[in-house]
Formats: sequence, C-alpha cells, structure tokens
Amino acid sequence: MPEILNSTFIRLIFGLIVLYSFGLLFAIIARKTKQPLFIIYIIGGILLGFLISPRTNFKFIIDLFGGVTVDSRVGILSNLSQIGLVFLLFLTGLETHTEELKRYGKHSILTAIFGVITPFFLVFITVLVIGFDYKVGIVIGSVVVASSIGITKKKFINIGQDNSDMACVVKGATIVDDIIGVVVISLLIIILPTSILTHHDWLVSLVKTLGSFLGILTLGILIVFIDAKLKHKNFKNARFNEIIMGSIIFIFILTFFANTLGVSAIIGSYFAGLILSLTRLKKTILKFLEPIAEILIAPIYFISKGLAIDLVDLESIIVIGIIIAIMTIIGKTIGASVGAKLTGLDNQSSFRVGYAMIPIGEVAYLLASIAKDAGILGYSQLGSIVIVILITSITGPLLLNSTYKN
Repeated sequence: MPEILNSTFIRLIFGLIVLYSFGLLFAIIARKTKQPLFIIYIIGGILLGFLISPRTNFKFIIDLFGGVTVDSRVGILSNLSQIGLVFLLFLTGLETHTEELKRYGKHSILTAIFGVITPFFLVFITVLVIGFDYKVGIVIGSVVVASSIGITKKKFINIGQDNSDMACVVKGATIVDDIIGVVVISLLIIILPTSILTHHDWLVSLVKTLGSFLGILTLGILIVFIDAKLKHKNFKNARFNEIIMGSIIFIFILTFFANTLGVSAIIGSYFAGLILSLTRLKKTILKFLEPIAEILIAPIYFISKGLAIDLVDLESIIVIGIIIAIMTIIGKTIGASVGAKLTGLDNQSSFRVGYAMIPIGEVAYLLASIAKDAGILGYSQLGSIVIVILITSITGPLLLNSTYKN
C-alpha cells in the first residue's frame, strides 16, 4: 500500500476517491437536512480535516493508509480547486438574472447600495474592536455584502411570492451587491498585501485595474452587439459541443487577460459569465456546465477548502463568527430596508426585502477564500466566515417567513 501511494498520480486518485465519497455522503445529509449543499460540503470538509489532513490528531487513521494524508493546501488538489474557483465564479456571473435588473434597476441599485454600506461599516468597526487590523476588517466587511439569492429564492417560491415586485427587487439587488463584492475584493487583493504603496504604485495599480475593466467592457459590448445582430438567424442548440468549448476558451482568455494585467483572475472569470448571460448562449451553457459544476467541481472546491481550515482555536472561531453574523444581520436588515423604503415600498415590504437580503452564500465564501489565498485572511478568519454563512442562511429565511404567518 505505501509503495503504491508513492506515485503522485495515484495519490491524486486516492484524494479524489476520498473527496467524492464523502461528497456523496454530504449531499445526502444536505438533502435530508434541507441545507445549502455548499455549506454542508465546507463543514464536512472541516470535519474531514480532523481525520485525514496532515494536521490530524488521529494518527492511527493515517497509519491505516500507510501514512498518506489528503492535503488541499498544496499540490495538485490546490491547483484543481483554483480551476474550480474560476468555473464557479463564471457560473455565478452566468446565472445573473439580468431581466429583473433591467426591469427594477433603479429600485434594486438603491436597495443594494444601502444594503452594502451599512453592513460593511458595522462589520468593519466590529472586526477592529475584536482586535484584527484594518486590512482584515475591510476584507471581511466587503465579503459579507454579497447576498445569496439562491437561499431566499426558495423561500419566495414556497410562499408563492417568487414573481412579486418585492422578490424581483431583491433578485436585482443581489446582482448588484455581488458585482460590488467581486470588484472590491479584486481591488483589495492588489492593494492590501503590500504594506507600503508609493504614489507610483497606486497609479500603476489603478491604471491596470481600469484597463482591465475597460477591455472587458469593450469586449462585452462587442459580443452582445454581435449576438443582437445575429438574432434573426436560427440558433442551433445541436451545436452545443462547439458552444461549450468556445465558452471554456472564453473563460480562460478573460481569466488570463485579467491576471496578465496584474488584476485578480476572478475579474475575468466572473465577467466572462456576466457577458454571456446577456446572450442567447446562456441557457445552452447553463444546461451543460451547471451539472458538471455541481457534480465534479463543487465537491472538490468546497470540501478541499473546508479540509484546509485548521480549527486550532474552535471556540474563538465560533464566537467571532457569531458576533460578525449578528452585525451582518443588523446591517443588512437596516440598510436594505431603508433602501427599499426609499424606492416606494411600504414598511412591511421594506422589512421583507431587508430580511431577504440577510443570507450570504457561496459568493461570499468564494471571495473570502480568494482573500485567504492572497494572504490577507487566515484560516481562522475563513472558519469564522463559515459560521457567518451558516447563521445568516438560517436566520434570513426564518425572519422572512415570520412576516407571512397570517
């Protein structure tokens, strides 16, 4: 057994067997408990880390496999998770509900702006009071602004409000705060890792960032324009092989382009999805890539990220996570409710919007893990973000449901 596992390839296969086997178990648990799958993957990965990671205290389990551990912090699994991140962010952009944003643009933007500013400052100040430096405060404050429409949408469907004006405002607002979160984190991981930036450094970073956005925006406008011009031609879904291959090339080109300019690769992958969401290719790409992401990519990414978290001080991680979650709930409820009220909604509907914006989800975790890879956050802060995601994902739907009791 030990001799066989000396091969790098076989060690990778062994790691994938472990991840997918436990991924199947976690998927069953998520279905039984009716919790978001990605949360169960992360928590399951954390628990799995106690057993088979290099940092485990259960050495007898490792001895059963000839001393072989599954480590997602380095090596091939780490690289696979990075590729997974690119695809997950692409799908996040691709799944954007641009129809709601077009229809309720002004209402959604105003709701999102207040729903971003209030929790950001509350969480930022809270993190500073806890004792972390301003870099950690800025990043965590930026992470919690990304709301999850997936969790709230299920609740709207259950209560028959999925197509209401209020629900559409929420859908549009989550698009805006996701975009804000992605852009802000992308800028922060350029600026914050450097302790001292000269005027020249700031100028270079700003030019690179603006150049990336300008290039991506120009390309996006061109693609949407071409798609509009070709609308009179029959779109053949039968050519999905070429469509999917071309889409994958497009993802990697924009990711490479953004990274080459010194900007975060997430800008490229996320906006690649956002651009294609405005074309007729959206449904075809989603039909093919979404199942692949759910079955092949998501288990590797989320379980391996959970596996990498070292819960040395579990009590501290939980306490800090609860405190940040409370501030996030208060900030999002107040901010989004005020924004919704300013758009003309009544008091009850405004609070419902505020409650619906509370859950933060997979986008928040993707952004937090990016900040971790950039060296701004540590594994303990990443663990606290998991607690925040779990609490807000439960609290938001419960508060929203409480307003529909009658």
